[in-house]
Amino acid sequence: VEFGAARIGHGVRVRQDEKLMNQLAQKHICLEMCPTSNYQTRAVEDMSQYPIREFLKRGLCVTVNTDDMAISRTNIQKEFAYLREFLGLTEVEEEQLMENAIQSAFTTQERKDELRKVTDEYYYIAKIYEDCGLVEEANEIKDKTNERADTIYNSILIGLSALKSV
Repeated sequence: VEFGAARIGHGVRVRQDEKLMNQLAQKHICLEMCPTSNYQTRAVEDMSQYPIREFLKRGLCVTVNTDDMAISRTNIQKEFAYLREFLGLTEVEEEQLMENAIQSAFTTQERKDELRKVTDEYYYIAKIYEDCGLVEEANEIKDKTNERADTIYNSILIGLSALKSV
């Protein structure tokens, strides 16, 4: 935090330090949470105790990520489904996590606005499906939204990696 971090990977242990949580909230430093990886590595023993909801309630910027997809055998859709299953992640929380990911992306404001527009459109369509009782179809739409967001996010990271190597 003192060295100017904009994002911190995983961050599950942050809950053990009140002062640090307050600093992260004040400075809008984002925590990249990786549920499957955090469980596999035993950073979290019991997923019912996963701190993502606590962090959201405290006003921390938190995102859902995949860590190493090949090792964890996951993707962003599975991570959101995992959180829905084990924590009962709500639509409002899911939308906040998506907005946090957009806000904390290392990209231009124009690109963030584009991503926000796509996300809003998909969530609006998903809501119509839910209102008609088509919950499974609505979740599929949300998963496609997360997949699209993940693709854009990954292209941003690849672009940043290329810039760093120049």
